[in-house]
Amino acid sequence: MRAVYYPLPAEITDAIFANLEDDRPSLKSCALVCRAWRACARPLIFRKYTIYTWGKTRRAVPSFFVSRPDVAAHIRHLEIMNYGEGEDRASFIAFAEAESALSAFPSLRSLRLSLIRIPPRAGSLRGRNTDSELGTAPRFGALDELSISYCTVTMYQLFRLLGMFTKIDRVKLLSTEVTPWVPADDDRAPLAPIKVTHLAALNTTPRTTVLLKLLTLTDVANTLQTLWCKDGLLRWHRSDDFGAVFAAIGPRCLSLRRVIIAPMPIFMPLLEDDMPDSSTGPDTYPWASLNFARCEALVEFNLQTFEILTIHAALFATLPASTKIVRITLAGFDILPPSVDVVQLGDWREFDQLFSADRFRHLTLVLDWSHVRVKAPEEMYMALRNRMEGLMPRLEEQGRLVVTDTPRDWWKD
Repeated sequence: MRAVYYPLPAEITDAIFANLEDDRPSLKSCALVCRAWRACARPLIFRKYTIYTWGKTRRAVPSFFVSRPDVAAHIRHLEIMNYGEGEDRASFIAFAEAESALSAFPSLRSLRLSLIRIPPRAGSLRGRNTDSELGTAPRFGALDELSISYCTVTMYQLFRLLGMFTKIDRVKLLSTEVTPWVPADDDRAPLAPIKVTHLAALNTTPRTTVLLKLLTLTDVANTLQTLWCKDGLLRWHRSDDFGAVFAAIGPRCLSLRRVIIAPMPIFMPLLEDDMPDSSTGPDTYPWASLNFARCEALVEFNLQTFEILTIHAALFATLPASTKIVRITLAGFDILPPSVDVVQLGDWREFDQLFSADRFRHLTLVLDWSHVRVKAPEEMYMALRNRMEGLMPRLEEQGRLVVTDTPRDWWKD
């Protein structure tokens, strides 16, 4: 049907929408055929949009949406990402540009920054810009999710970005380098009223510094419910920094309900370098120094690992009395050498004997196979499941073992 035809009746457009695939190519191809209901398709076509930091695109796109607020109002998910290869100048974007781009989308619910670098302001070591300072009222409303992946920002810019929204439900920092402030800034008064409900810091540098500043200098300590940590380089000689995060949580963050520990060397020791000095057995691991016991409102502790070890029982003994669920998510098989037989890994029977003791009776063990089922070959998944059968008879008899392979929403479940 061509655009010269009269507008379609509402019942016909409803029928067309009901049979369309929910993806942009299908919607755009159909919407361009018939002008009569093109406006009806805008909420679906423009739900997601990507601004590339290449050429004139990053300036032209925000200007277009500012001039067309009727279209910009439909955008819910925005991504700003580098387009190109290598360390070229296209990967740089000024903070003021990002801030200006966000102002063009009044209905934004999700923001993702990927593969970009936000350099400090020219002539300023502190990376400040007079357009907006920390501590001012947020410019934008609440955000469902903010993801910063493979980016480089200063600590000050990160806090400015988080502080631009009244509240953020989920923040994910993935392999992002956060360059520190100059020392004088550490003595500043509490900063922007940053409010985050769920936070994931995965291989972010300088690792614990980002978490410590968020917990001690902002309102995050009063709103945080889930903390997801991963540091692939963490070793015991640096564990004091990791423990300092949970020491800071103790007196400040009474809202924290769940801690997720992604696969990390000190929790899955493969080499001698991953073990504490003079370690001779599971009881010599200084788990108490990680300060998990300070999380006095903790309900669930989630450990992602490719094997269950006897040392994990000693780890779980240091959890606070408020903890009800210990979830072991089998994951991390991708970091193992090819020569390792993953089916034979683990101290299942020994762990069953230790964890069935009276001091653990208040804890329910949830064994989560969902990651293996999705990521691993079918034969590996079945071999692991078959080996596990009957290896934890004491926990099964006590009714404290739950086995699941249902995919999980890590943020909300």
